Amino acid sequence: MMKKNIKNIVIICMASIALTACNDWTEVENIKVNQPGVEDTNPELYVQYLQKLRTYKNTDHKMVYASFDNSVKTPFSRGHHLSDLPDSIDIVSLIHPDGLVEFEQTEMEEIRTNKSTRVVYTISYENIEENYNQMVKVNLEADENYEAPDFPSYVETSVKEALQPANNYNYDGLIIGYIGKNPSHMMDEEKEELLSIQNSFFTPIKTWMEQHKDKIFTLEGKPQNLIDKTLLESFKHIILNTSNVTTATELSYSAEMAIMEEGIPASFIVSVNTTDPNNKETGLYDNGTKRALTEAAYWVSADASNYEKIGLAIYNVERDYYNVNSAYQYTREAIQIINPAAKK
Repeated sequence: MMKKNIKNIVIICMASIALTACNDWTEVENIKVNQPGVEDTNPELYVQYLQKLRTYKNTDHKMVYASFDNSVKTPFSRGHHLSDLPDSIDIVSLIHPDGLVEFEQTEMEEIRTNKSTRVVYTISYENIEENYNQMVKVNLEADENYEAPDFPSYVETSVKEALQPANNYNYDGLIIGYIGKNPSHMMDEEKEELLSIQNSFFTPIKTWMEQHKDKIFTLEGKPQNLIDKTLLESFKHIILNTSNVTTATELSYSAEMAIMEEGIPASFIVSVNTTDPNNKETGLYDNGTKRALTEAAYWVSADASNYEKIGLAIYNVERDYYNVNSAYQYTREAIQIINPAAKK
C-alpha cells in the first residue's frame, strides 16, 4: 500500500478517466475531507478505501497510539474533531473521558465502525497520587490538626471513580498509567508498603478487566517498577514513559532499563510529545534542533537486537493539526516512517 491523500487520487483518476488506476490503489492514510467530501463525490471509491483501511488495521504493523485533548465541547475548528484525525492511527486516548457530548459520542462510533480506530482513556496512578498530595496540603494549611485519609484506601476509591466513564460510554478499553518507584533497593518493609499501594491501584482495575475481556488494555509507564510482574500478562501493549526524554538515544536506554527485570515482555511502544506553541522545549530533541516526533519515528522503524519496537504513542496529537502545508503533517509523516509504503 502506498500512502497518498485520497483526494489527490480522486482528482488524478477523474483527470485521466482511468478507472484502473483507481482500482489499483491500495493506500491507507488519513483522508482530508472538504465539502463536498470524497464520500459524496465518489462514494464507491470511499467505501473501497474504508474497507482497505479496516483490513490494514488487522494486519501486522507498527501500532500508533495518540492522546487527544477533547476539552472543547463546542468545536470551531476541524482540529477539534475525532473524525479528522489521521485514519492510520490505531488507538485514540481521550484526555477528558467523562462528560462526552453528542458529537463526540457520534464520532467515536463513526471512527470505530468505519475506520477500526479504537477509543480509550488513561487511568493514571501518578494523577491520583498528585491529587492526594494536593488535598492533604490544602487541608493542612486550613487545619494543622487535619488527619489525612489512608492512602491505599484513597487510591482504591479513586480508581473506582475513574472507571465510571468506561461504564457510562462505549470505550474500547483503557490505558493504565503507572510509573511508581523502583523497588530494587528497597527494604522488605518498604516493598510491602509499595505492594499494598500497587494492589490498591491494580485490584479494582483487574476486576474490571476480567469483566470486559473484549476490551483492549495497555500499560503505560515503567513496567520494571511493578513488584508483581504477572500483572503484565493482562496487557496487550506496554508503552514506555519516554515523553520527557531529549534524545533518541534515551529511547534505547529506557527500553534497556525495562528489560533488565525478569518477567517483562521485550516489546515496547515509546511515547513522544508533539511540539507546543506555548512551550518551546516540548516536542524537541537534541537541544531543540530536531522534532521529537520525527526522530522517535525513525527510532521505532529501526531494528533492535534484544527487544522489539512495536509502535509509537503520540501525546497531544491535536497540536499537530495546525500546519501550513497540511493538517497533521508531522503525525502522518511519522506514520509513514514506521509503516512504510508497500506496493502490491
